[in-house]
Amino acid sequence: NFQQPLAVEKIAPPTFSSQLSVEEIFYTIQGEGPLSGQPACFIRLAGCNLQCRMCDSYFSSHVPFSIDQVMSAIEKIVPKHVSLVVVTGGEPFRQYYMPQLVERLLDRFATVQLETSGSCYQKHFDPIKWQFGNKIMIVCSPKTAKLHSKIIPLIDAYKYVIRAGHIGDDGLPNEEPQHFKKVPVAKPEPNWTGTIPLIYISPWDERDVEKNLANVKAAVESCLQHGYVLSLQIHKIVNLP
Repeated sequence: NFQQPLAVEKIAPPTFSSQLSVEEIFYTIQGEGPLSGQPACFIRLAGCNLQCRMCDSYFSSHVPFSIDQVMSAIEKIVPKHVSLVVVTGGEPFRQYYMPQLVERLLDRFATVQLETSGSCYQKHFDPIKWQFGNKIMIVCSPKTAKLHSKIIPLIDAYKYVIRAGHIGDDGLPNEEPQHFKKVPVAKPEPNWTGTIPLIYISPWDERDVEKNLANVKAAVESCLQHGYVLSLQIHKIVNLP
């Protein structure tokens, strides 16, 4: 069983020079996963260590932002009542100052959700996660055959994006999305509680009506057969970013 460390090392407060590569900051509805339907501030960080085909995120351009500048931008566009912020990408765990950003965000928001492929890790993140516990939610959407060993104990939920005709006997993708090779992506593993987190299934948006209908049907069948949770991208249904 995974155990929380007895002592927590406090990370030094971020300085104005602590910069991140930011693609965009916006206010919308969280469209998928365990917090689907909630109003949320999205911070999309730039850069990714993967090159998945048909990725629906744009993060090739970026602007260097200090953490103070991120917080200032949030205050200009996000209503005070909003309690959820989502840090996504790209890949958040690539950026050195991501843990310090999360710590600052918790001064403003009740929950910080991190969306990651689980393929890499930021070594300074451990003390932040253990200090704030359930206030930080890690949603992992595996895109590679293996996950980074350090992130597995901290994952709170798994999300898989599937397309019809490319699903294994377990109802999960049987191909990796970078080259569409028949290599199953990483399977869910127990986190620090010793149990496997909830698994959410989303249909792949191929921007083709017939293919998307087939993908939705495949996602529904996967959930019915294996007990997963269906997660449609409601932000696209209601035409939000």
